[in-house]
Amino acid sequence: MKLRYLSTCLGLVMTSQVQAHGMAPASGWQVNFFTHANSIQREEGTTKREEFTLGESTLFVATNLGNRWSALTEITYQPKLYRDDTVKVERLQLRYELNDDQYFVLGKIHTPMNYWNDTYHHGRVFFPTIYRPLAFERFIPIHDIGLRWGGRGIGDNDLFFDLVLGSGITAEAEHEFFGNGINSATASVGFYPTQDWSLQIGYYADTLIDHETLPGHQMHAVPMPGDAGQDLDYELFAFSSQFENDKYRALTEVSINRTDASDWNYSIFQYGAYKVTPDLSLYGYYDITSVEDGGVHFAPGEEIRAGLGLSYFFTTTGVVKFELIEHENDMLPDAKDGLELRMQVAVGF
Repeated sequence: MKLRYLSTCLGLVMTSQVQAHGMAPASGWQVNFFTHANSIQREEGTTKREEFTLGESTLFVATNLGNRWSALTEITYQPKLYRDDTVKVERLQLRYELNDDQYFVLGKIHTPMNYWNDTYHHGRVFFPTIYRPLAFERFIPIHDIGLRWGGRGIGDNDLFFDLVLGSGITAEAEHEFFGNGINSATASVGFYPTQDWSLQIGYYADTLIDHETLPGHQMHAVPMPGDAGQDLDYELFAFSSQFENDKYRALTEVSINRTDASDWNYSIFQYGAYKVTPDLSLYGYYDITSVEDGGVHFAPGEEIRAGLGLSYFFTTTGVVKFELIEHENDMLPDAKDGLELRMQVAVGF
């Protein structure tokens, strides 16, 4: 069943959530619009380049349908200059509240693998950095299509959990609702050791059907076993630690993954910030993904970003960020290594 058919079934009711977990407004409708633009100055050896790009524009519409039901969607637009699919349905969800701390969600969701993906939507205003962590470009599935059972605020330590039966990466790439049956499973659990600190672990399992055709597949310089249109079993473990108080913020995202019996790949994202004022933050981060030589589906090698940044909220939903980034990538032959000075302006209405 194509996602566009599911969207017809659910209706054109949907999302706007700036907070996590897809909560609908208490009553009525809520509509928000977010957009951003990037300016980049890059040094590649003796070459200097300047770029200006328009980022995704994101529409959120959310509504409370009554009797514990709510609906949300997230739709993004980007000019064809930057991507082939100019309009994308990023999320399309129908939600039912079982009780005060548990719920079911049906539709296209953000996969609740780690803190980042279950907290930030596609609007960049509230991203702590300009980029997502590198793991999202290869390892971590941002979306899934299926059924999610979740809980929040359970017990003295505010335990939270999510279980998802999904269509998987293959069906999501084709915008299909269980096109190959139940093909993926996600389990995630976490708690708050203190009021300011949360810990979370997650597990994701999927079968990549005809994996050569999927977005993110990167051919090896030397063909590897499994690169002949075969299906691959894929599993991913993730760990998140998020701390934030009035002065400091720290986020750690770690993952390991493998396809079939290949070696384990890993990613590490470490971010730390000091809040000079409530609106102004200084921050730094280190971000690495590594694919072992024995890997299948992903190109072997390492990609690293290390950055220092400044973030300033000039309104409650308007932010400008500056980052000085050292970027290294030996995974791809045309990789653009070097030093970048990047600025992003992101706003929401």
